[in-house]
Amino acid sequence: MESKIRFQHRVIGARWSTQDARWTVEARRTDTDETVELTCGFLFVCSGYYNYEQGYTPDFPGIESYAGQVVHPQLWPDDLDYAGKRVVVIGSGATAVTLVCRP
Repeated sequence: MESKIRFQHRVIGARWSTQDARWTVEARRTDTDETVELTCGFLFVCSGYYNYEQGYTPDFPGIESYAGQVVHPQLWPDDLDYAGKRVVVIGSGATAVTLVCRP
């Protein structure tokens, strides 16, 4: 299944053609800066409020007085050492599964 995933691609837009009964998705490769077009008959979009540059962060009153480390899941550093620490995950079930089940 991984062969069907386009890594290092950022979707710029998608348009539907009734005449062709096809979607055309425009994406930019983050590794080469090349713009590519992909077509498909079925487009499943699960992006929600997704923003590549900055993830959504709700207002948490009092966060400035929190003594622990705050890490946004979209900016999770690969070298974050949380061994032996108490961790709280705030977000959707998908966020929790993504973080808690990390290899």
